[in-house]
Formats: sequence, C-alpha cells, structure tokens
Amino acid sequence: MTTQNREFNGQVWFIGSKKSELCQSIQTDSQVNLAYVTSSNHYVSIHGTANLVDDQSILDELWSPAYEAFFENGK
Repeated sequence: MTTQNREFNGQVWFIGSKKSELCQSIQTDSQVNLAYVTSSNHYVSIHGTANLVDDQSILDELWSPAYEAFFENGK
C-alpha cells in the first residue's frame, strides 16, 4: 500500500480492498504502525488507530487510473 496524496490534517489515507488480509485484520485490531524512510536513511514511525472508511466520494477524490491494475473490477 502507498500513502495517498492529500492535504495533511492529521489523517493518513490508503486505498485497500475490503477483502484483503490487512483490511480484515484492522477490523479485529485497529492499532497500526506506519514507517517511512528516505533514500538517505531518515525515517519516521507513526503509531495510531486505523479506521476502515467506505465512502465513494473520498475514493473518487483519491483514485488514480494506476490503481486499476490492483482492483479487478475498478473502484
């Protein structure tokens, strides 16, 4: 998964399939850790609570044609 580009307001967005193992596991344990690293080995680690959001308007805002390769039936 990759972080979606959106103005940062304290939330980090990802697009995932509801059927994926990761999304299924969030339903039972919503505590997550995100780690980002640069090519010069600077890093940040973020701990938080994940929520699954099923909102077509947000999906439309974040969607890119590149994601079609990962979602058999599109959005």
